Amino acid sequence: MKSRALAIAVGVAATALIVVAFRPTDDAPTPGPPRPGAQADAYAPPAMPSPPGAEDSAAAFTRYVEQHGTEEEREAVLGHVTRLNRAVQQDDHVNTYLATDFPEAVDARTRTIIRAYLKWAGPSEPARMLVLYDGAGRVMGAIRVADWS
Repeated sequence: MKSRALAIAVGVAATALIVVAFRPTDDAPTPGPPRPGAQADAYAPPAMPSPPGAEDSAAAFTRYVEQHGTEEEREAVLGHVTRLNRAVQQDDHVNTYLATDFPEAVDARTRTIIRAYLKWAGPSEPARMLVLYDGAGRVMGAIRVADWS
């Protein structure tokens, strides 16, 4: 009986050590935006930037999709795209930011919105990244435009 109690005690102690040793810590560095002047890589800001003077093209984009989009694109875009800020300066490049009223990301819908946007923007789209945001302002998807063009 003593050996069984000892084995249980050793097992509990070992489990506790493993849990403590492998618990997540807050010490891990979190990636942030590139330093100014450094070779900047594209990243998706956690909240949609709303710089003054940014072009709000949501109405033009939705009109295009209404007239030229597929049924799937109309379903994903019409009544759901709330803001569109094109060619917003971010470090040494520009990005485009698109806000929706969707409560969460759904991969197929996100891809449909991206395809519709890239058809509308055309090959002259200057943005390095297209970043989509959900209704709560969280990133629901981000792509490098060159990878989709």
